[in-house]
Amino acid sequence: ENDFWVGASNGGTEEVWEWNSGLTLKDIGWAKGLSKKTSSRRGQTIRHCMYWAAEHEAFAHQDCGELHHVLCDTSWELDELKIPSYLGKLIHPQQSQRTSNITDEDIIQEEIREVKGISLYESNAHLETQDKCASGYTLVGSQCLMVNVYLKLTHHMALKHCLKQGGRIATLLDPETALEFLSHEYVDNTFWVGASDSVEEGAWVWSDGNEVVSFPWLRGEIYSGSKDHQCLHFNGEKQGFVASNCDVKMNVFCDAPLKTGNSCPSGFTKVLYQCFHINLDKIMTFEEANRYCEEDMLGRLAILQMPDAVMTFIQNTFTGKNFWFGATYNEATGSWCWGSGSSLGFPWGVGQPDNDHEEDCLLLDIQRGFKDASCGQLHHFVCDAPLEYQTGTPFMGVLQNEPVFQDTFFTLSEDGSKG
Repeated sequence: ENDFWVGASNGGTEEVWEWNSGLTLKDIGWAKGLSKKTSSRRGQTIRHCMYWAAEHEAFAHQDCGELHHVLCDTSWELDELKIPSYLGKLIHPQQSQRTSNITDEDIIQEEIREVKGISLYESNAHLETQDKCASGYTLVGSQCLMVNVYLKLTHHMALKHCLKQGGRIATLLDPETALEFLSHEYVDNTFWVGASDSVEEGAWVWSDGNEVVSFPWLRGEIYSGSKDHQCLHFNGEKQGFVASNCDVKMNVFCDAPLKTGNSCPSGFTKVLYQCFHINLDKIMTFEEANRYCEEDMLGRLAILQMPDAVMTFIQNTFTGKNFWFGATYNEATGSWCWGSGSSLGFPWGVGQPDNDHEEDCLLLDIQRGFKDASCGQLHHFVCDAPLEYQTGTPFMGVLQNEPVFQDTFFTLSEDGSKG
């Protein structure tokens, strides 16, 4: 049975545990007999890191120099959506992006139990979703899908809701894959799907007008011949697709176009899912570099999503050069923060930060790694800027003459009446 490092540490402060993202760690309950307090050496608290202790099936901590397997995730934004276990894939260690920042300890404990005996785990869906789907959607098969388990609407109100989310009620290009996706995680939910036979009884069509063919109907369930069952839904308890009354309120299931591509602004290069301007021509103080990134490059002094990976990339690509990054020491709070205000959870170099001679700015030393440095020193620097996405072709509906579809374009009050 294997133990796994996860992305939290006490940063050398006995009572304060934080994720690498800077968020404070909730009290998750350590392994039996272990508290969050750590040992001291010469009056200073030893920095400990958190790991999953397989033997105890609980979280524990110890000196960060110990050897364990690694659990990784990557930056992603998903609204009200869980990535299902079956999408988890093994990856080669060089592909790991950062150590996990866990937001739901119960979920991650289930995930870790499923991969006992595996040295490295990551959901590739995280990476692909970030690159191919709009915020709130995740890539499942060849589609961007959004699941909302908190909202229950009638079928035509679900149509309206999905339009507001930049998509449509889910038209399934691969129903079998969607069925597997829903069946693994949503056994307690029912979701509307974008198919109906309200135009012609028994002739099921998707919201884009295409005929529903080769569909995995739940065996024995009604799919034609009933005017009371004209809308399609997924039934989590029965693990299949069923026809139902369109006025029943169910959870919402949307899809949206794939992004056709993404690019960086002029002067920036895409590296590790961020747009970087790595300036090799100029050396500046920290403040000068910060001003140059903002005024000349219309960006900012770089804030890193994956500091380990960026450090490795720069160290393997450039020699003899050190680089400013956008973090400083905050005297008021006694902590390091990015320019955005978020706390710095970070892979410091050995013995860093040492706070020698008022070193309050973040520098990547090409030989020694990340360190604190005097802000008045002259170094090269790295700016970053947001990716510029081109969204896919919007969905074109062909049901504009169908009454139920037309109703979605009226303003609806909270009680469902037209306004």
